[in-house]
Amino acid sequence: MLPVPAKLGLETKPGLVVYRFGADLFYANDNRFTDEVRALIVQAPSPVHYFVVDSGAMTDIDYSAARSLLDLCADLKTRKIKLVFGRVNAYLRADMDRHGLVLAIGEKFIFSTLHEALSMVDNELKDVNVA
Repeated sequence: MLPVPAKLGLETKPGLVVYRFGADLFYANDNRFTDEVRALIVQAPSPVHYFVVDSGAMTDIDYSAARSLLDLCADLKTRKIKLVFGRVNAYLRADMDRHGLVLAIGEKFIFSTLHEALSMVDNELKDVNVA
C-alpha cells in the first residue's frame, strides 16, 4: 500500500481506512483529529470495519485529547468499527495507558509497528464480508 493524502471518499481497501496524523494530540488539534476520522468513515465508499491510525508522528496525548479519543472510541464501538493504532512508541503508549485509552481501544488493537497492525487487520478482514 502506498501512502496518499487523506481525502474524503477514499479508502485503503474495502473495509479499511489507514490514516496518518502528523502531530501529537493535544487540546488545540484533538477536534480536528476526531472530525477527520469521522468524516473519512462517513465518506468511505464501502462500510468501514477497521480504522487504523498510523501514529508514528505522535509522541504524546494530553488530557483534553484523551477525552476526545475516549468519546471517539465509544462512538466507533456503537458503529462496530475497530480503532487500531500502529507505530505506537513507548511514550505514546504510556500516555494511552495513563488516560485509559488502552482499555477503551483494546490491548490487541495497539501495535508498535504499522506492519503488525495491518497484518492483524488483513487477517481479520478475510473473515468479514466486505462489499
